[in-house]
Amino acid sequence: MAEPPDLETARQRLARAEAILMTADGLIHLKEGLTLLESLIDRNRGTPTESVARNLGQTYTTRVYERIRRAVEQNRTLPEPDLEHLFSVVRAFDDAGFELPPDARELKVAVVRRLVDYYYEGHSPAEKERVYQQLADISRDP
Repeated sequence: MAEPPDLETARQRLARAEAILMTADGLIHLKEGLTLLESLIDRNRGTPTESVARNLGQTYTTRVYERIRRAVEQNRTLPEPDLEHLFSVVRAFDDAGFELPPDARELKVAVVRRLVDYYYEGHSPAEKERVYQQLADISRDP
């Protein structure tokens, strides 16, 4: 049985997104691919196409999060624009309906924490600590 055209398009978009993840076009392809998969899942409940779409989405969720994790862990001096982009990438998965890795929340908080370091550069340590505390409070919310 041939795959639905939307499934092939989603594969292409996600593969392209992975190849150029750190670009604006990569983010666009990621969002488009995830949206296509969500639509396929909704339209094909209980079919092999649903299963394939779910597996594909889960695979890319895992792979992209792993790339982000490596980038954050290996480069303590990621520039602000890169961190903002990584935050946009993880946000693309927020409503996609695929299971996020167990440490997804911690990874998102780590990215935001680094952004706070940039945004609050030159501010008093007390101001920065207040923002860190707010971030900690938000990250504890279920």
